[in-house]
Amino acid sequence: KNYSSNRIITIDDKTHSMLNKIKVYQLAEELKDSTFNKNKLVFISTNNVPPSNNAINKSLKRYFTKLGINKDISVNGLRHTHATLLLYNDCNIKYLSKRLGHNTIVTTLKTYSHVIDEMEQKESYKVNELMNKINET
Repeated sequence: KNYSSNRIITIDDKTHSMLNKIKVYQLAEELKDSTFNKNKLVFISTNNVPPSNNAINKSLKRYFTKLGINKDISVNGLRHTHATLLLYNDCNIKYLSKRLGHNTIVTTLKTYSHVIDEMEQKESYKVNELMNKINET
């Protein structure tokens, strides 16, 4: 969407391992058919192009059903959940903004203001506890 959309992010070891398995599979397929995934994409549709959002969301729904998850969660919903979990676990807002590929931190603050409001209440409690400890001495 914008310049900051192209970025490098860190991933956990399990995700890295899964992506490596996909890469090994794709290399094997490429040996059989040199036209397979000529654009070197991580995820491709049957005609070697990036899958549409609709196709991805349909796949997610099938996997959720297989796992017994009765929720209709889109890729964007997973992205929002990821960001919310990071925020609730004290992830730095500037880091999160860059991770999400937002142009400015203001975009992140506006998008997740409801989460930040809840966190503010938690922080207020922490400050209160700290001040009580200080006042005890």
